Amino acid sequence: MVCANCEKKLGKVVTPDPWKAGARNTTEGGGRKVNENKALTATKNRYNPYSAGFNKCRICGQVVHQSGSHYCQGCSYKKGICSMCVRKTTVSRQPESFVMVNTVSIVSTIESGHQDIIHDAQMDQLGFRLATCSSDCSVRVYDVQTKEFVSELRGHEGPVWQLAWAPSVFGSILASCSYDQRVIVQEVGGKWNRLHESKVHDASVNSVCWGPSETGLILAAGSSDGSISLHKSTNGVWDVTRIKNAHNFGCNAVTWALHLSRKPPGVQRRFASGGNDNCVKIWSETSDGWREETKLEYHTDWVRDVAWAPFAGLPLNVIASCSQDKTVVIWTEDSGRSSGSWTSCTLPVFDDVLWHVSWSLMGQLLAVSGGDNKVSLWKEDMRGEWFEVSNPSAEKNKEVANRSPPAPAST
Repeated sequence: MVCANCEKKLGKVVTPDPWKAGARNTTEGGGRKVNENKALTATKNRYNPYSAGFNKCRICGQVVHQSGSHYCQGCSYKKGICSMCVRKTTVSRQPESFVMVNTVSIVSTIESGHQDIIHDAQMDQLGFRLATCSSDCSVRVYDVQTKEFVSELRGHEGPVWQLAWAPSVFGSILASCSYDQRVIVQEVGGKWNRLHESKVHDASVNSVCWGPSETGLILAAGSSDGSISLHKSTNGVWDVTRIKNAHNFGCNAVTWALHLSRKPPGVQRRFASGGNDNCVKIWSETSDGWREETKLEYHTDWVRDVAWAPFAGLPLNVIASCSQDKTVVIWTEDSGRSSGSWTSCTLPVFDDVLWHVSWSLMGQLLAVSGGDNKVSLWKEDMRGEWFEVSNPSAEKNKEVANRSPPAPAST
């Protein structure tokens, strides 16, 4: 059995679609007229996620049609897993290629009130608040729904580079890092309360990132002095651990692995970092402390940002990195291979240096921003090739992503 969506993709039109038929009646059996409203209602139910004929992928939650007692062969919906997740876990049957056109538009704008360049903007996990930071040494918070200014946070004595909201289970907690070598953690509860301030680094702190809620309240921070600090709160008491010489010439970005992602035996937590040594490094916490697990080498210039995909199918770990060399690399660790074996896939070369990469909530879309003042959205298709969603007609979308042999892994 094949669902309606796959019928169209495979060119097998079995049943008429009243939505496209417009205001005409449909027939059934020996020419008996069927009431148009009933036909439309039947079609609505066929596409209704809450009807009995639909199921959700137990991995990504995507609604997939089930026809009768057989699963759809076209989208390979088997054992409760949708086609995208089946493709990432096993070799599955794929439908023929099809064209997908997406539209990306600006929803709204907010007047920031900053007096200098804005370096970062971050929404909290629930999407209620937006925080921005600037070279004017301030952090400003806005209500997303009303677009109204909420408060201004002071405390840094230099440009504020990056912000990070803690997982919502811990409340409204915001971390910031600055050129003044400090990391500040603040909480809002009617008024902002400073929970933690640290100055363990000897140079600018460039990046902060909270670990997943399952690992406790823990923050990673990367600095131009080449070290990475871990700030952990236990019952309100903060403990700071420092990884010295993490990156030669400085660390620019840090990102945490999802708690449920595959980890080597004995590893409790993992995070990745990128630095001015042109490398992406994977760090693991064991009973003996933090150690360098893997070093990924591909970029030919400074790595500006790294982002661990929040979700990519259970057997996979996926990291995106962008660089001064105008490239974005997608790193993939397959649990089927030995630990530390990563493969790399590059997006088409961009026109300017790249500053940031960011994944969507389910890890299906990748946003890239750079020196050309543009934000582009990218997605992997059914063949494992990456195309630009935000500009479907661009010539670069026709280029096939370059796949390289497994990246060297060193410890």
